[in-house]
Amino acid sequence: MENKSVNMQTLTVLLLIASYVVCLDFSKSTQQLFAGNYTALFSGDNGLAINATLKNPKALAIHKKMNMLFIADSGNHRIRAVNLTTNIITTIAGTGTNKIC
Repeated sequence: MENKSVNMQTLTVLLLIASYVVCLDFSKSTQQLFAGNYTALFSGDNGLAINATLKNPKALAIHKKMNMLFIADSGNHRIRAVNLTTNIITTIAGTGTNKIC
């Protein structure tokens, strides 16, 4: 495997924190709240992602063709999707309980 260096001038990182997601943009030396409002609850579906509440987000996935970011909102037992054009967040899977059946 070839060892490649990371270009810190163009690197953007999304960090999962206890109840929110932060975007670090190294090209601009900025950090910005991306999703969640620092409160560990469930709310905000069909509204702006920064006004929503998340509870213990565990993983992120980006689908470039759909222009969507998916968040495993584990404390709320849901998968949330953020439209990267409108920044609207919605629940796409899960009911809020940890029961399978």
